[in-house]
Amino acid sequence: MVEPGMVQPSSSPWASPIVLVPNKDGKILFCLDNRKLNEVTTKCISFASDDDARDALTSSTYYCTIDFSAGYW
Repeated sequence: MVEPGMVQPSSSPWASPIVLVPNKDGKILFCLDNRKLNEVTTKCISFASDDDARDALTSSTYYCTIDFSAGYW
């Protein structure tokens, strides 16, 4: 993946190492080792309802969402 330019070496504290893991059926899985990233990120907040989430985000300047049901490279 380095040769076609899809990934590049990094020494950033925000970088996650790529790990290629063999699956039970012999296929190779592309995985990220996010343990170091998890150490430096803020923990997520769980909200009881959509109203609670909107109330908490009202005064926020930045926020993001991640859809883990559709993960790609």
